[in-house]
Amino acid sequence: MHEGTQSTDLYVTDLEGALKRSGGSQLKTEVLEQLSAMSVWLEELSQKPQTEGDYERMQTVLDGVAAARELMHLFPASK
Repeated sequence: MHEGTQSTDLYVTDLEGALKRSGGSQLKTEVLEQLSAMSVWLEELSQKPQTEGDYERMQTVLDGVAAARELMHLFPASK
């Protein structure tokens, strides 16, 4: 792409576009750190007493966080 021209690239999400731009690898690292912290927090929380419904919802969220981490590891990012 030439300087001064607009990109015609289309991305499904803003995150995808940000990862493709300059500095994307730093953003990827930050997102992975946030997802890891969220996973640790949820794991600790899931060890506390709670209703069966809350436990099931928490496990669903944990599965989603794990899937997001896997995708982030696979997604290419610009330096």
